[in-house]
Amino acid sequence: MRWLYVAIVLLLATGTLIFALQNLEMASMDFLWFSMRAPLAFLVAATYVAGMVTGSSFLALVRRSVRSASMSRFQILISALIVVLFAAIVIAIVEEWDPLGWRHPGT
Repeated sequence: MRWLYVAIVLLLATGTLIFALQNLEMASMDFLWFSMRAPLAFLVAATYVAGMVTGSSFLALVRRSVRSASMSRFQILISALIVVLFAAIVIAIVEEWDPLGWRHPGT
């Protein structure tokens, strides 16, 4: 089983290296007053790391809250789904996100 994990890690690492080598062109990123130009692979990696940090922090906060509260697993699942749905709605409103083409049906 250990070799299976090693093979999976090597496969993912190889895929990541190929992605990085194929995406060396410069891309720009703007966030609030911060602007940056860097290789696309670097921007994707930085976003991934930021997501891991914030996601693990959020997960730790939720776990700590759940341990202190006496909620069933079903209640926790429903609460998490409500939070995710709320976040998706907020993002859709703020970014005018339209994945199904409802706002601009001709495009």
